[in-house]
Amino acid sequence: MKIKARPKSEWQAEIRKLSDLYRKYAVLRGIEIDDQYRNMAGINMQIQDCVYIATGGRNGLSGGAAWMRNFMELYDTDQEAFQLMLREAEKRMDVQDEIEQRCAVEIDASMSTDTLEVNKDASEVSLEDFVWDKHETAQMVELYYALREVDVSEWDEMMRQECMALEKYHWEKYKSKARQFFTMTDLAMKIYGFKMLETGQGIEGQDYSTLDKEIFQMRKENKHAFENIIYPDNKKELMPVTMERQWDDYEIARLTYECVNLKGNSIVTIIKDFHKHLKKYASSLGYVMDITRSMGAINRHALEIDYLLTDGHRGKKGATKSDKNIVSMYKYRNREFGFLLEEANKRLGYETEDNPREDINLSWYDENSSNIEEVKEIISDYKESEKSEIKSEFLAISKSEKDNTEEKYRVIMEEEYPNGIRLNSKLDFFRFAGLFKEKYGDDISRDMFVMNITMITYEDDGRRKLKNNQEQNEFIDILLNDFEAIYAKGFSCIYNCCVFPHYKHEIEHQMQIYSEDEFWSIMKRSMHRYHVNGFGHITPKEFSANPDEDVRRYISDVQKEITYDELEQDLWFIPIDKIKQVVRSTPSIINTATNTYMSIAAFPITTEELNKVRVVIKNAIVTAPARQLQAEECRRQIYCDSECKSVKINTEMFSTTCFQKAIGYLLRDDFNFTPKFVTPKNVEMDTGKMYREFCDNRDQFTLEELKEFSKEINTPIRHDIIHDTMVRIDKENFVKDSFVVFDSKKIDAFIEENICTGKYMSLKKISSLVSNFPSVENYRWTGYLLESYIYSYSEKYELLNSSFSENDFNGVMIRRDAGKIEYDDIIMDVLVHKECNTEEEALNELKEDGYITRANYKGINRILENAKIKRSKLKGE
Repeated sequence: MKIKARPKSEWQAEIRKLSDLYRKYAVLRGIEIDDQYRNMAGINMQIQDCVYIATGGRNGLSGGAAWMRNFMELYDTDQEAFQLMLREAEKRMDVQDEIEQRCAVEIDASMSTDTLEVNKDASEVSLEDFVWDKHETAQMVELYYALREVDVSEWDEMMRQECMALEKYHWEKYKSKARQFFTMTDLAMKIYGFKMLETGQGIEGQDYSTLDKEIFQMRKENKHAFENIIYPDNKKELMPVTMERQWDDYEIARLTYECVNLKGNSIVTIIKDFHKHLKKYASSLGYVMDITRSMGAINRHALEIDYLLTDGHRGKKGATKSDKNIVSMYKYRNREFGFLLEEANKRLGYETEDNPREDINLSWYDENSSNIEEVKEIISDYKESEKSEIKSEFLAISKSEKDNTEEKYRVIMEEEYPNGIRLNSKLDFFRFAGLFKEKYGDDISRDMFVMNITMITYEDDGRRKLKNNQEQNEFIDILLNDFEAIYAKGFSCIYNCCVFPHYKHEIEHQMQIYSEDEFWSIMKRSMHRYHVNGFGHITPKEFSANPDEDVRRYISDVQKEITYDELEQDLWFIPIDKIKQVVRSTPSIINTATNTYMSIAAFPITTEELNKVRVVIKNAIVTAPARQLQAEECRRQIYCDSECKSVKINTEMFSTTCFQKAIGYLLRDDFNFTPKFVTPKNVEMDTGKMYREFCDNRDQFTLEELKEFSKEINTPIRHDIIHDTMVRIDKENFVKDSFVVFDSKKIDAFIEENICTGKYMSLKKISSLVSNFPSVENYRWTGYLLESYIYSYSEKYELLNSSFSENDFNGVMIRRDAGKIEYDDIIMDVLVHKECNTEEEALNELKEDGYITRANYKGINRILENAKIKRSKLKGE
């Protein structure tokens, strides 16, 4: 996608960079590479596969893997998921060695030395051997539902913890490391697969397995059976267990201590350090961290404790009963709290202090009694002598020093007090003074603190807030009013990723904010009535997000043609990629010009005119060959009818494709419409007749022409019809059967004497010997020519296959005098003589030998078991 618009001459430089990156990445992973590994020629071919998919087969090379189609689809339909995986890929390729070393320390710390010693020579699990088991899949289903309940900012931490949990489980159960398979990318692909399952869509490839579907459905329909998979035989110790959601007394005691003893430290630094100790504490108990102890959760819990400490003057509600008990102990039973804190420090891994109880007093706590010292209000009527003393001190400072002092106060207020500060709180003053001392090295007096804070702030509900915050709040009010206006028009959601880019100019000039993360940290405090789900939809709490329907309804309501640029401007709160995906996938929206669309509800045709069109089409189909009316002829018949003159006047500006799609949608209950034909609703289209006519009208054609015709009539290629009248001479070309003359007696005799001495033989095995076959005039023997010969010309042999393939030849040549043989019988006979023990091994062997075209076969599990039994009997076991 990055280089597609560039001249072809510039491609090679980028391909060389990509090749170097891949080869370097392989070396970092310990893979031995040679000159062919990820070289430029190979990457060139992969890029041509991408071009083929992106252009719908018009350019490039066919044969790209299913995963490539999946990623191209993901790129087009879900940019958020694609970018998440791209970031993970970039991170892994740039600093993979550091990431793996860090993960190794965390995971290997939980494994015993003896176990590591026994398994240290075990090789890593290969990608081909690795399969998710039921327990791991069930864990991922649980993670999928958990992600939906939390803010998107928590996703990375949750998925990282899940990676660690799965790695630990896999090691304990299989005694093999699978670290490279439990990455953020792997988890993201699983989550995307479950998202597709829930919406009723499907993706091809290994990321959307039968097991995924089975476990996902089980959770919805049989919760008991699902829990039995997560907790097999109630042995919960076999799986990584998350910490209890309820914090214990030791965690709360230490967090309380942190809340009242900041000592000028940054809140962010305190939270990070506390989070690190919590991880060690969880590990020592045999748990893994969950979302209840992320850094965001620690910050929220600290605010709830602060609410209790300050009697509701600061922080926020939501404290638990345990929180209230510990804070009460801190306030009224200081000695007991000291002993609890000592034990908490030991358990959480904090360094032992000489006397930790010496530092646990708030400035307003009187340790000689069980009462809280009353915080006195700052008296507004200072004594005249005190007033003049302060004023003199203030006037003695130069203007530049005043400005500098104000700036220092402003910086601390912006960084540490976004919700404002209380002038009458000694606790706030001492904390502010500590921060000032740490940052600038100067002490400040209480009186100068009051005077400077009063100058740069305004009063708001008992707190002093920075004056520029007032302008921020005014803009936030405007923005929230815009939100309400959008919801009032009937839209169900706003994407949070669209808000900052849309208001970027105003945010920078009115709020002095230049970072999206900083913007949302301020916005969240004002969005109490809104909910942001895991997909980034901002909705009122009583709404359900349905952006697809929002786009469809808007296009229908405008009642005219509308371009992507206009949609992007009018629906600024929905990403343009999402709008395009909805527009392209909605049958009731038609493409009228380049990047221009219209709802069929606005198509200029009345109900009366539509009834006349219905009659014209019905009559025309009666006289059409095989009751199949060609699209061009359908439109011509409508325009020629005297009853439909107004239809012609109002719709002739539309292309035939556009006209056909609109009429087809409006009359979908009466007729079947394809890009080429119109047939009655209750009459199936005779695709066989279409392909026969296609062959009859040509002496030869290419595979590309055949695929184009298949695309035009919107049906799969009928290879059986094609092979009845044509001969495939190589991968790309077909010729009429009358052009090729086979000496069947001579060819069959050669096969019988030199090639196939048994009842059957795979075409793949014969194809390497075709150069020795009796010659065919004007044509060279290929596997494809052999396939056509056995299918249509051989007198002694017949072709048996599961299906014809566009890109390969396959199947089995069987003697006609061998009696009736089913394909399942051949598959079993092949497996009896193969040492295959798993379905995957069996399918790979069958595909390699040309018995099947894809690595799947209906009933392979049953056939393999019967083959094993027969194999054992033959060996006399």
